[in-house]
Amino acid sequence: MKQIWQWLKEHIKLVSLVILVTILALWQLWPAPSVNNDDLTVNSSKTAQKSASKPTKTATSKWLIVDVEGAVNKPGVYRLLTTARVYDAIQHAGGLTEQADTSAINQAQKLHDQSQVFVPDKNNSSTASNTAQTTSANTDSSPADTKTINLNTADVTELQNLPGVGPKKAELIIQYRQEKGSFSKIEDLTEVQGIGEKTFAKIKSQLTV
Repeated sequence: MKQIWQWLKEHIKLVSLVILVTILALWQLWPAPSVNNDDLTVNSSKTAQKSASKPTKTATSKWLIVDVEGAVNKPGVYRLLTTARVYDAIQHAGGLTEQADTSAINQAQKLHDQSQVFVPDKNNSSTASNTAQTTSANTDSSPADTKTINLNTADVTELQNLPGVGPKKAELIIQYRQEKGSFSKIEDLTEVQGIGEKTFAKIKSQLTV
């Protein structure tokens, strides 16, 4: 035993080197940890669910369809950008004719899909037609002997013909129309600041859209 211990002391460097080489060899040959196939399946499933849960961008149409009629050179149905105004629709329809009455329309008004732009003729005094009128608009007619005011086409002066509507209220009606688009029904007038139920009740028989 003393001889072995003595030999180890004399060859300590060699013994240390052998031990180190043995450890490295065992580390290289040690089997890698196995991967559970079930775990791979679960992780793949979670990844697929995350991908599916991400909201996808839905394509929204940038076009609208408008019917342009009346005193224009090329009446018809046109496809315009959603940012188009009444003026753009008129230009697509070949522009105004010489008999067009532009005082009855708001060329800066925004358009909506399935709407109609009607440009009245100077020889036609009817104000029942609606600029940028949608297909769902109110079509009730008024008595022939009663002059009606079209909320969607009337200017400030015409609006002041309504009882209780002065310059300020007329301007608010125009402002509402420019910001929110055409009135779809006459009852929408009560959404305008300063137009209450009592005022509306007095003038509703003279209104149209």
